Amino acid sequence: MINLDSRRAISGDSIKHIDNSLPESAYNFLNGYAIALEGWRRGLNLTMKISYEWSAKARNLRFTLSDGKGTSYDFNSAAPSKMTREARQICQKKEATKKVFEEKGVPQAEGTFFDPDTPYSEMIAYAEKIGYPVVVKPNDSFGGKGITTNIQNEQKLIEALDEVKKYLKETTKIIIEKSYTGHDFRIYVIENEVIASAQRVPANVTGDGIHTIKELIDQKNKIRVNSKGPSNRKKILVDEELKTTLVEKNLTLDTVLPEGELLFLKKKANVSSGGESIDVTDELDEKYKKIAIQAVQAIEGLHMGAVDLLIDEEKGTAIVLEINTKPGLDIQMYPTFGKAADIPTKIIDYLFPETVNYNKVSSRRMYFDFESILEMTYKRSIFKSVEVPKIPSNIVLKKFVIRLPKDKQDSFMSNVQRTAHRYRISGSIRKLSDRLILVMGGNKKKMESMLEFIHESLAKYKDTSITEMVRTLPVRQGFDVIDETKNR
Repeated sequence: MINLDSRRAISGDSIKHIDNSLPESAYNFLNGYAIALEGWRRGLNLTMKISYEWSAKARNLRFTLSDGKGTSYDFNSAAPSKMTREARQICQKKEATKKVFEEKGVPQAEGTFFDPDTPYSEMIAYAEKIGYPVVVKPNDSFGGKGITTNIQNEQKLIEALDEVKKYLKETTKIIIEKSYTGHDFRIYVIENEVIASAQRVPANVTGDGIHTIKELIDQKNKIRVNSKGPSNRKKILVDEELKTTLVEKNLTLDTVLPEGELLFLKKKANVSSGGESIDVTDELDEKYKKIAIQAVQAIEGLHMGAVDLLIDEEKGTAIVLEINTKPGLDIQMYPTFGKAADIPTKIIDYLFPETVNYNKVSSRRMYFDFESILEMTYKRSIFKSVEVPKIPSNIVLKKFVIRLPKDKQDSFMSNVQRTAHRYRISGSIRKLSDRLILVMGGNKKKMESMLEFIHESLAKYKDTSITEMVRTLPVRQGFDVIDETKNR
């Protein structure tokens, strides 16, 4: 269905109202941040915290959105409390998911589970029973860790079992499944609707008849690190999986590929390990979308999630690999190729339907101060959580270039900051060598009062001027004074 060569002509899209309001500090929290931002912009109450969670060995964003009228949801990254605890637990354990799918008739891979101390001979016998090739993975894996696909014989199975044990917890079981052919798809579902669909393609390079595979990887990595989206920024690593793939293809890192030859460097199609995502929301056959919807509806209390499908288009079949309750939304918000999917907006539409018709033009002119939340709840741990000030209504943006005597600049800037706080005006005043740059965003009426104060203040001095410029980018909530002359 998808011709990768033709898709390369369609550069990846992004969601402008998120992308232009995404501080660098929020990049690694994109999933939750984008949802929180959308809810906050609709006037919902937002309380947020960032903490280190030892179970995941990573920082995690948790927040609460409420309408003040009785509807409230807690979020663990992209997972809202609309999903019941039981539903999330089923999705986290592949054994439990497999049991539910079997009961509800959801198509899935044939396979079974083994305790970690099961003799290899028993697992080998099972693999021979269902027939090679097979797949080995841990029961609670994520991000492709510990998974080995396309295992063709007993020796490769033993190697895969040795590998998977590196990722096992005490209670983790080993899964051996029949290997199926097809392409990897990530489909996000809310209730009975497919919100976004993307094909995931393994890390790859295309030959030019000049450069070695290693040089092509380096060239691509230089592009990836400057890409939009956290997963897209991850480099293609020359790891054991990549080296093994080259050996199987009788290639080395020094091989020069013929011009136009496409080489897949890995078997797993994880974007975070160098893969690519292709939006196929409009092209994906309805029968595959129905399977994804069936998978979500099979788990009581789930309501939404990202379904991973393996689709064999030649045979017209598909199996469900897993459902992610805390998926990386960025592969569909920042696809490598194709149209971006605004999943955060769809999630808030679903959870708070009364906010659908909010004033997008006004609200998207501002974003909240994520850096301060990170500082107060994580870096310095001053507060357990932070209640984010509500977004103003009827926001307008203004930008001015101001000139006045140097000996008056510091006091003027301080007065502007104090007045901005009083009127709840956000933005900044920046001191350059020969001028001040004033950027403001806030309620229209309060902005008028703020501008009246500024003009009155400038009228007190000689040799002053104020010139209005165009401001289109949103401003961060809060007001900063920045002296760039001190950095010279």
